[in-house]
Amino acid sequence: MKDQILMDKDFVEEALDDRFEYAQEQWGNDATEAFWEMFKEMVLEQDQIGGTPKSIVDNYVVNSDCGLITEYLQDGESEEDCLDRLDPLWVIKIGDVTAVYLY
Repeated sequence: MKDQILMDKDFVEEALDDRFEYAQEQWGNDATEAFWEMFKEMVLEQDQIGGTPKSIVDNYVVNSDCGLITEYLQDGESEEDCLDRLDPLWVIKIGDVTAVYLY
C-alpha cells in the first residue's frame, strides 16, 4: 500500500485554482475558463485524487476536448444537430455562444 497524506479540501482547492490561473493564461481559452468550476468540483468530489494539482490542471487545460460549438459545426449543421451528434458531457452558454465539454 502506498503512503498517503491527507489534506484539507480547501488546501487542495486553492492549489488547483492557483495552478489554473497560470495554465489558463498560458494555454487556455474561453471554454476552459467557462467549464473550470464544474471540472474543479468534479475533482474535489473524489475520495482520492491521483496526481498533483499541476498535472490535473495542465491536463484539463491542454488536453480536454472543449471549445465553442462553432469549432465543431459541420457544413449546414444546426447547433441542435451538432449537440445531438457530439453528445457532450457539459454544455454552457457564454453570452450568445454555446461551449461544449466532450471529456
